[in-house]
Amino acid sequence: MRSSKSQTPSLKITAQYRDKRGMVYELESATGSPLGVHVWQEVADGSRAAWRVEAHDGHLANATVVGKSGATAAEALREVGRDWTSNERKLAEFDWDGVAALLVTVRAI
Repeated sequence: MRSSKSQTPSLKITAQYRDKRGMVYELESATGSPLGVHVWQEVADGSRAAWRVEAHDGHLANATVVGKSGATAAEALREVGRDWTSNERKLAEFDWDGVAALLVTVRAI
């Protein structure tokens, strides 16, 4: 995953919990920018299971959401990171490789 030049050096998980679809991981950057990462497995009618990852730039109802599906949760997260960094809206910058590494430590991906 590509990261932007002005990425924050550290991330931490501030909360993790189960919701009706899967798991939610609330992260915070060193600058205090929040990032919600939702991870779940989805199964379409008779097709192979896929993973869905959505990233939210906050906890409010009007938060920007970038979501992608993939064969694995890691693949879906990689696509979310690509879309997030190329998004035309001014979204907070995150080190998506760092997000992935952090989520590996809690077996999210």
